[in-house]
Amino acid sequence: MNPKLQVGVFLNQVLHVSLDRGIEEMKALMIEFPTLTFMKSSLTTLASYQKASGEGLGVTEIDRPGKAKSQILGLVAEILSLENKERSLNHDT
Repeated sequence: MNPKLQVGVFLNQVLHVSLDRGIEEMKALMIEFPTLTFMKSSLTTLASYQKASGEGLGVTEIDRPGKAKSQILGLVAEILSLENKERSLNHDT
C-alpha cells in the first residue's frame, strides 16, 4: 500500500435522474474508506458518449458534445488537482 497515493472515486454512467441519490449513497459508502477521495465530478449516461465511441473519437472531438464534454473536462481538472496535491505533499516532505 502506498500511503502517498492519491485515489479518486467518481460515479460513471449514472442515469441523470438517479444522480443525486447515487451521490448520497456513495458519500455514505465512502465513510468506510477515509483514504479515498470522493470526487465531485460524475459522468451521466449521455448519447454523446456512445456517438464518440462509435466514431472512434473522444467526446471532446465530436460535433456538439454539450454536457458530455463539460463532464469530461471537469473530471480531468479534478484528477489534475489530485495530482497537484500529490506533488505538493511530496515536496513538503
